[in-house]
Amino acid sequence: MGLRGILQIQFPYQHQVIFRRLLLQVRGQDPGMQNFPDLGRFICQALLAGSMDRFRDDLTGETIVESRLLIRRNRNFGVLQRFVQGCKPSGRKMFLSPASFDLVECIGLKRFEKKGAEPAPFLRGSSEQVKQTILRIKALCARFGGVLDAPPARRFNSCMHFVTHLECAQCGQRYDASTIQNLCATCQRPLWVRYDLEALREKFDRRVLFGRPPTLWRYLELLPMVDPANIVSLTETITPILELKRIGSEFGLDHLYVKDESRLPTGSFKARGMALAISKAKELGISKVAVPTAGNAGGAMAAYAARAGMEAYVFMPEDTPAINQKECYLAGAKTFLLNGLITDCGKLVGEGKPIKGWFDVSTLKEPYRIEGKKTMGLELAEQFDWQLPDVILYPTGGGTGLIGMWKAFAELEALGWLKPGRKPRMISCQSDGCAPIATAFARGDRFAAKFENAATIASGLRVPAAVGDFMILDAVRASGGVALATPEAEIPGWMRHVCSREGLAICPETAVCFSALKQLLAEGKIGRTERVVIFNTGAAQKYPEAVSETLPRLDLNRPIDWEMI
Repeated sequence: MGLRGILQIQFPYQHQVIFRRLLLQVRGQDPGMQNFPDLGRFICQALLAGSMDRFRDDLTGETIVESRLLIRRNRNFGVLQRFVQGCKPSGRKMFLSPASFDLVECIGLKRFEKKGAEPAPFLRGSSEQVKQTILRIKALCARFGGVLDAPPARRFNSCMHFVTHLECAQCGQRYDASTIQNLCATCQRPLWVRYDLEALREKFDRRVLFGRPPTLWRYLELLPMVDPANIVSLTETITPILELKRIGSEFGLDHLYVKDESRLPTGSFKARGMALAISKAKELGISKVAVPTAGNAGGAMAAYAARAGMEAYVFMPEDTPAINQKECYLAGAKTFLLNGLITDCGKLVGEGKPIKGWFDVSTLKEPYRIEGKKTMGLELAEQFDWQLPDVILYPTGGGTGLIGMWKAFAELEALGWLKPGRKPRMISCQSDGCAPIATAFARGDRFAAKFENAATIASGLRVPAAVGDFMILDAVRASGGVALATPEAEIPGWMRHVCSREGLAICPETAVCFSALKQLLAEGKIGRTERVVIFNTGAAQKYPEAVSETLPRLDLNRPIDWEMI
């Protein structure tokens, strides 16, 4: 196998595209993805040929890559071949893994250059300058989701465990993290997982993330698993950040992004929480789990429970989207519909616990779903090169996503990975059909009263009473953010508008965030130059009931009225 074949194995087309853009960004020559419809081809051709001359963009004629670099076979071919065979090369890092783009490191090293050849232009300079350039490329790689898998040598062989205890979010009561826990026995409030952050700071450096698999488990030291062998995974990939230039222009924003959680297993951010909850349940010896759900959490739990070989019970309101009902059934969960709300389902789960012997994985009624949601904040920080955005808009039902991210930012700040005092303003977004958090925020209350007659097509927001209400409100206020409700009637319009303008199919919950953004901009609470991130928490395709449009029908038995088309 020659060098050409090796590179073809390690660089699928979609990652060639990302790699070429990274080169452009490092050189300050990135005019935008839209100008390069076949981005990967040029850099790929250069690399696969074993030498780079001068390559120009087909559309602009601009020089993209210029080099006379040759990689000598007799010196590094054996190393590359051993990597492909799954062996750990000795000496300096020289993997071809797109997870860290260490290929760049190979190319930049003098020892691998043909005599008389110069390094690629973007890698010219002192050894320290080259090192900094490589780190920048890796950071950009993380931002754009250009991460594949790590070589076997970099997978987790062991895990340093840093959990110290569990702690009540309200009264501060401590609990043993090695035993099964639900709510605080004293005040019936949620429990935080606490870590030895001082030890973490000494023993865990963010540079070790380079080359790790592109899943939420890359942050294993910041997660509560004792033994990685107990991880239950469906490959929870790092979700991409997409810039919305057209809608951003409509809003008058220079930097509007969406982090698309619909790419996760089961099509929503709920996979993060259930991956941790079920993994930890397995580690603690639990074999039977139950959950109340408005839709996506039930589907995620059913899938992960099936993966773990656990018995699963799901209780959902009868108006839960049909797709959610069916995915629970297909995953083997015992699924029940209830003529009530998610709070009524939660009551049944609690009543059945002593009778059926299941473990309750309701939102914030166990400590670990929030740790899975925390990884959204960890990913976001890494993708933005440890420079957090100014504003985050997040749709809020039970609130674990917002709470988890705020916890992540606090932990990263304590580790010294983030600059102090630079956390984003957190915007909690709800529909006026179910807005207990927004109502409590407007009143200045720390706890939210139950929202009566809750009704919204955004089923994930149909949570009239959240057990972690004070945790949501505390995070929003501490960040300098707000909690607000927007008109229920605007949800379908925003779903269509975002998809028709950007090609991104957002869920009804996320549509509420766009409505909230418009309101906040009108009130002058977000500046034009601020970096704004909206989380798309699920796939629109899981909410067919939210789109009621009747499409025109053509009858092939009649002449086609082309004026109508």
